[in-house]
Amino acid sequence: DCYMNVSGGHYIAAGTNTIQSQCSAGTYKAAHTVYYGSASSCSSCGTGKYSAAGASSCSSCPSGYTCTSGTSIYSCYMNVSAGYYKVSSTGSQVNACDGGTYRASHVSYYGSSDYCSNCSAGTYSTGGASSCLTCPSGSTSGAGASSCYPTCTRKESCGCETYSAWTTQYYETKSYSCSRSFPVYSGNTRWTSCSKKGCSDSSCSTCKYSCARQTRECTQYKCC
Repeated sequence: DCYMNVSGGHYIAAGTNTIQSQCSAGTYKAAHTVYYGSASSCSSCGTGKYSAAGASSCSSCPSGYTCTSGTSIYSCYMNVSAGYYKVSSTGSQVNACDGGTYRASHVSYYGSSDYCSNCSAGTYSTGGASSCLTCPSGSTSGAGASSCYPTCTRKESCGCETYSAWTTQYYETKSYSCSRSFPVYSGNTRWTSCSKKGCSDSSCSTCKYSCARQTRECTQYKCC
């Protein structure tokens, strides 16, 4: 009987054909013999295996990864649970998301980077979160927060960096540590009276006082 030897990674499409066709990616065929009048075909790699075109065998995905008749190692993927991320692009170890971040369940392919996203302002999360929670009423947060803080509704002075003074002879600016209570007189210096002007930002870290003759900048304000 007449036959031909077919190289690995190839097949004979028709029984009378002598041309060896290459197996497509994701399939394979070992070297084999085909008799005249017969044909051959390539087989799929199956679950957890992959191959390039013209393969005589399939390769297994790395540990922790899988695929279905993949065409390369980058077809291999792993399922990552909600609240976790893959530590290395080519590894299978996963860690829980840090507080202030989140990640829904997802598929991560071999060679791809994985990460958790920051919570947006006004939300927060503890470790291993699949989503962020909205801050309770009367509180808020910055982006990437693991907790919320009370919304500033009333401000109280904790101290001042500088203030201005007026004398009967000349104007001078002095830098002292001072409180909210100003003496009417101190030696030859007459202090101006100040009233609260309001916070210049939502965190109440910088406030301004409007004075009778000049303006002083106060810092170190707190919510209370």
